[in-house]
Amino acid sequence: MTSPLAARLSAEECLERIRAAGHKLTPQRREIVRLLSESPEPLTARQVHQALVRRFPGVSLDTVYRTLYVLVDEGISCQLGLASRANARFRLHGGPHHHHGVCLGCGAAFELAWCPLEPASRAVKASRTDFTVVGHAFELYGYCGACRP
Repeated sequence: MTSPLAARLSAEECLERIRAAGHKLTPQRREIVRLLSESPEPLTARQVHQALVRRFPGVSLDTVYRTLYVLVDEGISCQLGLASRANARFRLHGGPHHHHGVCLGCGAAFELAWCPLEPASRAVKASRTDFTVVGHAFELYGYCGACRP
């Protein structure tokens, strides 16, 4: 259900951005990037951990979360499901700034082709306040056709 609005970053592009930002490229980080790059749908941290533990039996869920949030902080990945860390899903980021709709039933996501918060960001900037907007998040929650009650 994820739309092809913007092509996702390749695994190689992600690894280069991690390296350029000064982070170590551990085998576990490489594998997490590979898993995200090959998945057609966003993955939860637990899904990433379950796949990762097959190759790295001692890897902790905390390591997975730390790596996922490094990817988010560096703009390499985006987090879907902002309301709950435990149910959050992650996918490699692609293209321009965008937001998502998330199905509350199956967790599938689709990209919005527009940003409803840009006018608000511009209004804050124009109001001459001492506040600088550096980012924002927006998600719509509902049910896809297969999960609709």
